Amino acid sequence: MAKIIDQLKTISITTILTVLVSGLVTMLVTIWLSIRDPMADIVISTVPKSVVVILPLLLLSSLILAVSYIFYLRNKLKDKLFISFGIYWDNNLNPYCPTCQKLLSNYALYKDASGHSRPGLFCINCKHVVRISDGETIFMAIDEAKDKLQRLRKTTSANKAKTVK
Repeated sequence: MAKIIDQLKTISITTILTVLVSGLVTMLVTIWLSIRDPMADIVISTVPKSVVVILPLLLLSSLILAVSYIFYLRNKLKDKLFISFGIYWDNNLNPYCPTCQKLLSNYALYKDASGHSRPGLFCINCKHVVRISDGETIFMAIDEAKDKLQRLRKTTSANKAKTVK
C-alpha cells in the first residue's frame, strides 16, 4: 500500500511539472507569435479582440485550476500517521521514522551503545537505527508492537462504538 501511495506521489509531482512547463511554454509561444510572427497581424485582424485576450487568460486559469486540484489530491492521499511506541505508524501498521516520517526498513538486530545486539529498524533517510519501546519493554520486537497496536485499536474502536450508542 505504501508503494502505491509513493508511486501516486511521484506521478502527481511529474504531472504538476508537466502542466507547469506546458502552460509556460504555451504562454511564451503565444507571446512570441504575437510579437514576431507576421501572421499575428492577420490573426489579430480576423479574430475578435475579445478572443485574443480571453484565450491566454483561459489557459492561465486552467493551469492554476489544474495545479490546485493536483495539490488537493496530494493532500487527500497523504498518509495519516499516528505515533505509538516511540515511532509513527500508518493505518496498515507500517513503521515510520520519528524524525523524518519516512518508511522504516531493514528490521534486524543492531548493536547498541553497550555492544549488545538489539532489535531495531533502520531509517534509510536519516541513517540511524530506531528502537521500538512501550515504556516497559525497551527493545520490543516489531511483531509484538504490531500485535499490541492491533489490540489497542480494537479496544479504542469498541469504546467509540459504545459511546456512540
